[in-house]
Amino acid sequence: LDKRAHYNVSQITGVNEDTLYKIETAKTIPRYDTLEILSSAYNLDLLNVLAQNRISQPVYNFYKMLDELIYNYDTKRLANIRNEFVNIKKNFMHQNLYHSLDLIEQYESFLLGIEYYNTHLFHESISVLTSGIQKRNRLFKLSCWQNFKYSLLEVRMLLLIALSHSEIGNLDLSNDLLKFCSSSLLSTIDSDFSDVYILIKIYYNLSYNSHLSDQNESALKYANSGIEICHKFNTNYCLSYLLMRKGVAEFLLGDSAFIISFKTGILLLELFDDQDIADTFRKIIKEKYDINL
Repeated sequence: LDKRAHYNVSQITGVNEDTLYKIETAKTIPRYDTLEILSSAYNLDLLNVLAQNRISQPVYNFYKMLDELIYNYDTKRLANIRNEFVNIKKNFMHQNLYHSLDLIEQYESFLLGIEYYNTHLFHESISVLTSGIQKRNRLFKLSCWQNFKYSLLEVRMLLLIALSHSEIGNLDLSNDLLKFCSSSLLSTIDSDFSDVYILIKIYYNLSYNSHLSDQNESALKYANSGIEICHKFNTNYCLSYLLMRKGVAEFLLGDSAFIISFKTGILLLELFDDQDIADTFRKIIKEKYDINL
């Protein structure tokens, strides 16, 4: 940070002077949302500064690992991250960052919540993630979730809560949370592909939720939004799935372009050696819509 007076920076950003001093003297690791605010005030990319800082590097890397769990979950990756989490806790204790214990507890809630979600324990996932958000937002309740501000980690916890609510049929709440998460990511997204992949995942789930609610125009809109992000950032992540969602919406809306979307999605899967998934899609489309691909 530069030599501007703490008072002036505090007035501009709303970050109190004591916190600014602790950040400057490496007595605290700032939250991501705090770094975003300070980046604007100082006209610097402080997230990159965090990435290059000797003390904060493990924390920065850990955030990226958590993101990867969201868009590419597997049990081995979860085990590796849990091992890394042990080092993160040691780093916090070594630096005497005891005031960050609530953040450590949020990490633990995130890891347990995503494990519950991926083992189909959706109610348990919602419960543990809600408790995790309450570590810093003590009055947080899902019934009034709009009334709070969230860190980037908490936005990801809300995303997992939204996915679980979709699985148990609470589609309206799921969609509201997913839209909020997409808005939060769009305000900060750049070339960081973890953010890109998470945003694509959100659009896919918004499209699927809309399909389940028989809102075919919305399903098509969100599928197209996800496809646009894929094209903008030159990634095939989830693209075949989005094309299939687009094709279903087009078919149900009576748009003959559905066949192009279906065939393009199948072709992409085959090009990337996902023949089993391609065959599964063919079978589902034939059984549900009597379409041969």
